[in-house]
Amino acid sequence: MRIRDTRFLTSVAGIALAGILIVAVFVALAGVSGNQSDRNREIQQEAIRQAALQCYALEGAYPPNLQYLADRYGVILDDASFHFRYEVPAGNLPPIIEVFPK
Repeated sequence: MRIRDTRFLTSVAGIALAGILIVAVFVALAGVSGNQSDRNREIQQEAIRQAALQCYALEGAYPPNLQYLADRYGVILDDASFHFRYEVPAGNLPPIIEVFPK
């Protein structure tokens, strides 16, 4: 093999490796972004759950809706990022709380 061929193959291998590294970085960043979104969803859901429990402890019944929690217990709902499901089967049963990304 000639020196010229070896240099060409080394250059091609270097370019291919750089391309693979760039793709790997983008894939890793997408994974981190997804994990952060999941974490934010969990935090939002836990904040709602905690406020509902506090309401039950103070008032003897779970709040009827999310707006009640926002108005009286200071829960900040991230409507720009999430859809919410909040159902109270009965005043003395814990609510069904689900948070979905938009």
